[in-house]
Amino acid sequence: MEPRAKTTLDTDNDIVVSRLINAPRELVYKACTIPEQMAQWWGPFGFTNPVCELDVRVGGKWRVEQKGPDGNIYKFGGVYKELIKNERIVWTFKFEGVPASESLGILEFEDKNGKTLVKVTTRLKTIEEKEGMMKYGAKMGTEQSYERLENFLLGNPTINREMNITRVINAPRELVFEAFTKPEHIKEWWGPRGFTNTINKMEFKNGGEWDLVMHGPDGKDFPNTHYFTEIIPNEKIVMRHATNPKFQLTFSFIPQGDDKTMLNVRSLFESAEVLKLAKEVFKADVGLVQNIDKLEEYVYKMKSKN
Repeated sequence: MEPRAKTTLDTDNDIVVSRLINAPRELVYKACTIPEQMAQWWGPFGFTNPVCELDVRVGGKWRVEQKGPDGNIYKFGGVYKELIKNERIVWTFKFEGVPASESLGILEFEDKNGKTLVKVTTRLKTIEEKEGMMKYGAKMGTEQSYERLENFLLGNPTINREMNITRVINAPRELVFEAFTKPEHIKEWWGPRGFTNTINKMEFKNGGEWDLVMHGPDGKDFPNTHYFTEIIPNEKIVMRHATNPKFQLTFSFIPQGDDKTMLNVRSLFESAEVLKLAKEVFKADVGLVQNIDKLEEYVYKMKSKN
């Protein structure tokens, strides 16, 4: 079974992201070359593209103005260098405002029995330039972008059963990630306002179990069991909430330079009905916002002690 998304380094100066997309190659290529379509999916979770201009011909220019969840505008652009319909796109890529960020982007589309293997290569001139792009979340941003592309092509099949929140936290991602890794940290901020936690077990590793009891302000106890299914240090935590209502939680940590972190939280429920129940009975949407508020406040305390 092929991985859905994979990141590799082809050369010392390359960042390569591959994803197998469940859609025909012609549709995937169109979504990368038609402005109205690309504007719907390009960029990490939580971003929109108010401006998307594509002059799709060799020598033509492209330009995107992206609006982040923090309200800031990020500008990108470049020139098309090579176009082979349904097979390959080569363009220059410049992130305005980031020194030495100009790179070469190579998109390759390979048919896989009706599905499409997309390989996205960002080729920098030097190791230092690659490291600079990595500090601004180039790898994870690309991974999320092409996950959004697949969702767009499939008609957003999960949109009616998921909750998303994105927050830029004024702290390095290593510190934000650390707040998730130890019981003494997470018990201080997990859950909505007014809740406290007793952690009975926390095995922070792939396949590990996390068992806790959340104590509500009204005195009620809420036992919760999670299983960690994927941990990439300082980048991603995925865990399965095994107690009803059941859902999958994904935390993505995207660096914003050296001292800020864009945190994306995605809750994917078993069905639209389960999500509706979680919102109506457990106020999951309100609780999620309060939870991230508490995390942000706690990370600031951690930062002040360092």
